[in-house]
Amino acid sequence: MSQVKVDTITNRAGTAGPTLSGATTVSGNLQVTGNYLDSGGTDVFANLQSDRLQNGSVQAILSTSALYPNNNNSYDLGTNSNRWRDIYTNDLNLSNEGSSNSIDGSWGSYTIQEGESNLFLINNRNGKKYKFNLTEVN
Repeated sequence: MSQVKVDTITNRAGTAGPTLSGATTVSGNLQVTGNYLDSGGTDVFANLQSDRLQNGSVQAILSTSALYPNNNNSYDLGTNSNRWRDIYTNDLNLSNEGSSNSIDGSWGSYTIQEGESNLFLINNRNGKKYKFNLTEVN
């Protein structure tokens, strides 16, 4: 297999990168600056589907900017049968703004924060703060 190593690739007009056809294999890291678009101009990361990223072919996505969906409230992270094992995050921000819940039809915006010995819940709509009542179990 031949290898080509370059720092920058542009087309002859200097306005865009090359078009790659056939199978393209990346060994090591693939760093994408800007959007990663398919041939139809759709943002691939915003539309992760099994036909684009096969199970086991992506070990990590490293990003120097925010990773977010292309449309609000349109995509899931995981499925009923393929769930993420653990989520590592700082504060957890939850909001269903723009839709409603199934209990009373309202929407909310909350942040869960960790203290040394407590968990706290902040209502981002009215600023009220709550402490979770936790009971230690053995």
